[in-house]
Amino acid sequence: MTNSYGNTSKIVCSVSILSNKNIDFTLIFRFPKDPELQNKWTLKCRRGDRMNPCLSYMCSEHFSDDAYVRDLKAELLAYTPKCRKLKPDAMPTLNLPEDYAHSNVASTSSSSRRSRMELRKKKTGDYNYIMLSLITNKY
Repeated sequence: MTNSYGNTSKIVCSVSILSNKNIDFTLIFRFPKDPELQNKWTLKCRRGDRMNPCLSYMCSEHFSDDAYVRDLKAELLAYTPKCRKLKPDAMPTLNLPEDYAHSNVASTSSSSRRSRMELRKKKTGDYNYIMLSLITNKY
């Protein structure tokens, strides 16, 4: 792959445990354009550094066979297709860092955000209740 400066750059998998691995013989996929799905893929990568998901890739070693669109022509003619296409809602599930390998646990940042939002909702509810009681008692 050649970048805008004329240098050749190697496409690497964004998953933290495979970031330096040579992926010449595996398929690579761009991160999805859907922001919600893109965020889930980013969390699965478990990278310590910042990465731009719009320019990131993930290799086929992280997807199970059911994450791909079925190629009926290849199945009927009994041959292995050259390329495979991911389903629109495909999630990486294989060869991931330990934290997300087999669990659907939300990240700590999303769980702390959820608790902050619940606290804010409680405070807003208390404020609305106080204001309502003040208005009803005045008149």
